[in-house]
Amino acid sequence: MTTLITFILISLSHAEDPNTEQTKVTFIDFEEVDLTAEMVKPSAILVPAERQPAKPDLLIPDVRQLFLDKQTAERTQASK
Repeated sequence: MTTLITFILISLSHAEDPNTEQTKVTFIDFEEVDLTAEMVKPSAILVPAERQPAKPDLLIPDVRQLFLDKQTAERTQASK
């Protein structure tokens, strides 16, 4: 199977046409170009974020209260 695929790829490949023109390459000389620059130190400004107090999510039951309710229920059943 691989030899069949290899033969297909070879048959579909084309050689370069010798009559096509070669593309001209242009070289640019940068020796006479002067670059001047100034180094600048990076600066950062820290903006303090206003702290927002956490708001309790009332949909989440308080685990401590569930524990206390369970203990109270067990004690009331034990005392009966």
